[in-house]
Amino acid sequence: MKYTYLLTCLVPLAASFRMYSLPKELVAMDDCDYPEQFTIQKLSTWTATGSNETSLGFTFSDQGTGITTACQKNSTSAVVSKPGLTARYACDDSMVQFIWQNSKLTVIETACSASSGFEAAGSIAPALSCTSTNYTLAAGSGKQCTALNQTLTASFTSLEPTPE
Repeated sequence: MKYTYLLTCLVPLAASFRMYSLPKELVAMDDCDYPEQFTIQKLSTWTATGSNETSLGFTFSDQGTGITTACQKNSTSAVVSKPGLTARYACDDSMVQFIWQNSKLTVIETACSASSGFEAAGSIAPALSCTSTNYTLAAGSGKQCTALNQTLTASFTSLEPTPE
């Protein structure tokens, strides 16, 4: 009985800790808000019939760091990652990038400042509701999907050096 009570009390305490440890280079920085949690809103995808290319759009928000930005990937989006790495796309705020792969969204936020050399990453696999579209739409026929939950919250789970 005592152990059950103890475990019940420890769960909220454990949830309040960061999901990653801070590198000593960042600990020494004053005035740094570390990425901890993020929110994704209004996530939607569209894939044209007969295509493997998916367009994607959502709004990213991190209340802790004060960043809110639109993010999108379409046929004209440039890959911002280095050659040989998984394709990343920049959001309107260049401090945030994302990867969309196998219906899973990974967001990457530069920690503290662009010169810190570190980035936080976290992933979310949203449940999607999809419908087929027909040729009468401007975009043509394909599959339109939206997240079942219009607001998704997740934690950053890693803090690593920015890939070079």
